[in-house]
Amino acid sequence: MINNNWHIGLFMLAAGLLAGCSADTSELPVANETQEEIKIHVSSTSTTDATRATIINDNTDLQGQDVRIDAYFHGTTTNFLDGAKVSYNTVYSTWLFYEATWTHYYWPVEGSVHSEAGTGAVDFVGYVPYTTPSYISNQSYTAGHPSFVATLPITSGTHNTFDETNQSSLQEYMYAYTDNQTRRTNSGIVNLQFEHPFALVYFYLGKAKRNTTINSVTLGGLKTRGTCTFNSNSVSGTEWSSLDTEANLLITVGKHVPAQLNFNALIGGPYLVIPQTLSGTDNLIVNQTYNGISSTPAATLSGTWEPGKIYSYYLDLGVDENAILVRTTIEEWATCNYKTPIDVN
Repeated sequence: MINNNWHIGLFMLAAGLLAGCSADTSELPVANETQEEIKIHVSSTSTTDATRATIINDNTDLQGQDVRIDAYFHGTTTNFLDGAKVSYNTVYSTWLFYEATWTHYYWPVEGSVHSEAGTGAVDFVGYVPYTTPSYISNQSYTAGHPSFVATLPITSGTHNTFDETNQSSLQEYMYAYTDNQTRRTNSGIVNLQFEHPFALVYFYLGKAKRNTTINSVTLGGLKTRGTCTFNSNSVSGTEWSSLDTEANLLITVGKHVPAQLNFNALIGGPYLVIPQTLSGTDNLIVNQTYNGISSTPAATLSGTWEPGKIYSYYLDLGVDENAILVRTTIEEWATCNYKTPIDVN
């Protein structure tokens, strides 16, 4: 782990031919556009675990993704770019706008009637992946506040549940946001720093008696639906509200200690979860069998899952027949496998 200020995906949109609508390279900009082009830099290749959510840990993981960019005249909800696609060009080793072909866009000139005070300023929002995942809905934008609703897939029943099967189809959804950008800001470079709006959770077996079989682990009362609003280009500006639809996270293990499961071994995760405050007493339950005798020790997991953080829980069993000792580690998501992007200007 490299303890670094993380920024997953740095878009360097440098001044040069930028337009509010797509244009062939042979076209001249129209009267309200400059002749300065956005040049983009990002690095990526996505990683997939067949039984878990597809997540993005660093800049390298972004390379297999197409990125959607929406842009608005600053201080308004009037589109400047609407669903512009950015893809990695392996020939030039850089990121470029791409529609049916490689495309160019132009900055608006100062004095544009759409932008606030005629500054030619633009607010940019980036999304990954380009095609909105099925669990994301109501994607909207009010000036300065992009938002969406996330509904994680669950299995309905007397007690709603979600597990690795529900999570296997999930593609992590990320955003980047920066406002009040002009062709003169930062020498015409627009930096879009991608943020993780969700949290990530892992479970490990810390300790257990030999000849114990860990049958399952359940964490109850989790909210699986909520509204996410971005208030700044920082994970600290990510706010979740209107949380509802409770479900139990169910981890089916079915492994023997130590023949199939050693100490500190992963037993579940990663799970993409909605940031929330955990509630309930004895909300974490392990179903285990020791020397033919079944038991269900429990523990109370408390605290708040925050956006952009990874929570790892190590479960120590066998000290008390009726309880679980839980050790927790919390880390910034982006510090994992961080790779500094290579400048390819």
